[in-house]
Amino acid sequence: MRGENVLLLGEIDLDREDDIPIGYEKGDVETVRALAKELDRERKGRERRKMERLRGQGFEAEGVGDVLL
Repeated sequence: MRGENVLLLGEIDLDREDDIPIGYEKGDVETVRALAKELDRERKGRERRKMERLRGQGFEAEGVGDVLL
């Protein structure tokens, strides 16, 4: 199917767009930022440990090789 042959038909319910999705609730901005920061810190820690294990097996991370000029 080619892109120019596709037609998308539908409606947007503008009143419903402002509703909070099911399964979510409003939270304090500072609490959400703190949780996001903690999740990011954990993700970076997992990535660092993963890279250390791979480096121990002879692999190296993308973009970390010698630069040839």
